[in-house]
Amino acid sequence: GSIQMDLNRMPKPAKTAEKCSLELADETLSSSRFVSLFEQKTVKGWWPCVAEQDQKKILAGKLEMTLEIVAEQEHEERPAGMGRDEPN
Repeated sequence: GSIQMDLNRMPKPAKTAEKCSLELADETLSSSRFVSLFEQKTVKGWWPCVAEQDQKKILAGKLEMTLEIVAEQEHEERPAGMGRDEPN
């Protein structure tokens, strides 16, 4: 499956895996069901991965992720992957 999102108009994520369904990937939903990552700055939750089978959309998986927009200065102060100690 796959997921493709416009960061200016992303579907609001589900708070739990159980609530994550194909309905979240429906582009015909009202605009209140979408958010802009650039306005929110941080978006966290579950999104459906969609595949096609027999010309029908099916739920192929669920993806949990956190997306965050940070300023360049903040990126330099805490670069990705540098916030934790090495594993034992």
